[in-house]
Amino acid sequence: MKLSCLVEATLKDIERRIPIFLQKHYRDIPSDQATKLIEQLAALDPTRGKYTEWIIRQHNNGAIRIPEDSEKITRLLKQFHRNKQQLSDKDINNYTPGGLAKALDQIGGTSKRQAKKKGRAGKLALPPGAEQVLDKPPYQIVKITDAKASTIICSGTEWCTANLESAESYLEGGPLYVIYKNGDRYALAHAKSDQVMDVYDEPYEGEESKRLLKLLVGIDLDFGYMYAIESGERVPEVEPTIMKDPQWACWYARDIIKGRWLEAEPIIAKSPTWAYNYARDVIKGEWPEAEPFIAKSPTWAYNYARDVIKGRWPEAEPIIMRDPKWAHFYARDVIKGRWPEAEPIIMSDSWWAREYVQARLS
Repeated sequence: MKLSCLVEATLKDIERRIPIFLQKHYRDIPSDQATKLIEQLAALDPTRGKYTEWIIRQHNNGAIRIPEDSEKITRLLKQFHRNKQQLSDKDINNYTPGGLAKALDQIGGTSKRQAKKKGRAGKLALPPGAEQVLDKPPYQIVKITDAKASTIICSGTEWCTANLESAESYLEGGPLYVIYKNGDRYALAHAKSDQVMDVYDEPYEGEESKRLLKLLVGIDLDFGYMYAIESGERVPEVEPTIMKDPQWACWYARDIIKGRWLEAEPIIAKSPTWAYNYARDVIKGEWPEAEPFIAKSPTWAYNYARDVIKGRWPEAEPIIMRDPKWAHFYARDVIKGRWPEAEPIIMSDSWWAREYVQARLS
């Protein structure tokens, strides 16, 4: 049966179960968005909905990413459905996607299985767009900057970067790094998405994660924040790199320094988003030096007034009132009443005008 037919059957079969999924898994997001997501996830199920709830749970846990993992999940579930009688544990709910791939690798004994295991070994090869950047036995690290090179090097693993489109998407955020151990592929790392994954696409944790990240910091300081989180302590040699990014700098101050990071504040202050977060979570109070930057954004000016100042912020009101949405929220949550000066702007947008009027009547 063609995949398109299977998908059609899956969607039809789960239609009656959508309200159950909404109530059980998606009570905190709008039902129309959740319904669309359920349909996308159901389309990955090669049966008539037998594994749909497992897919939903894995997606909600962060173990499945769409669209990059879509083909892989459908393939794994087909293999599981066909071969589950050979598994000691036949309950799909006891597996993560990576655990399922590993279990399926262990069964059988056919030449196809052996070929797959050989593919996972993936001896070091360097097509154009890839270069070796570390040789420190038992580890070697290859830096990938080209999507086609990624498809070659990652082939035979559960990494979605074996797919050209997914590789292109990841590379937009920075290079990929494949770590080899004793000549075999061992881990895939990507700083922008905070991932260090084994060949079954399961995250490394604990001491092994720390060990791999320490290797990576030596060749790409963008892994510095991840290493600091794993080690739970400051890493002075990577701080100049971390402080260049206001988001990382804010998180580093909050999670590692656990207090103000004066050297990074000039960078953080220039980002309305992260200046607000820094004031709220690190300073835990007003931050006058950053207020001129925060005030440039109606969104973050409103949030700063509500959560940090906890009252009206006259200097930012001319900016906030330019946006009907945030003017309405400012009136409702900060002023807690009418805001006559902003009403002409709010009334220019029918949706927010209605929300503003309803808030006054309730």
